[in-house]
Amino acid sequence: MRQGGEKVSLFVLHFLRLLIPYFSFLKETRIMANSAQSIQSRVKKSAQTVNSTVAKLLKYCVGVDVSKDELVVCFRSIDIEQHCIVKGTRSFQNNKKGFTALDSWIGKFRKDSEVSLVVVMEATGVYHEASAYFLANKGYPLSIVLPNKAKKYMQSLGLKSKNDRIDASGLAQMGCEQKLSLWQKPNEETMQLRDLTRYLEFLNGQMTDCRNRLESYEHRGIPTDL
Repeated sequence: MRQGGEKVSLFVLHFLRLLIPYFSFLKETRIMANSAQSIQSRVKKSAQTVNSTVAKLLKYCVGVDVSKDELVVCFRSIDIEQHCIVKGTRSFQNNKKGFTALDSWIGKFRKDSEVSLVVVMEATGVYHEASAYFLANKGYPLSIVLPNKAKKYMQSLGLKSKNDRIDASGLAQMGCEQKLSLWQKPNEETMQLRDLTRYLEFLNGQMTDCRNRLESYEHRGIPTDL
């Protein structure tokens, strides 16, 4: 009986020894499966984060403050949570060389071509026209706002100090937060008619000044030959 029991014990011990590699293999397989699931989960979360970041971005806007010799430009973006962030600010010459540099600079900040972009500038006599035509010919959607409209918007933001950089930043924020009407480039005939109209107004003003001066001479107490 004792010998039979010993044989059974040895058999069980030998059988258990044979199972040890199998259990080790199962353990390693389970660890590998858990690692694979963890990696897949991390990749999925990363993809969701990237997609969420892209989806949040709503619009790019470039605000341009124009003077006779210089363009001060601010690039902003806005997301669905209404975070309007300044990406960069820079000055450019108000000439063709400066316009070309501005075009390249905008491209550096426009990371996603699927996100809409608009350029907003304030009407400043004739000084904004060359840059407006250049950007329009490059295919940029463009809004040109009247000075009083831009001023009221700045006041609504509580901006009391005024300089070119603040104005450019305010115009960029205005374009991000509002859907402004887009500027339509006039044709050559319209531009010629506008120039002739302005010249006619200038001549009428000169003629009125001459009449007023002549009338003042006629009513002077001192005799004159006029």
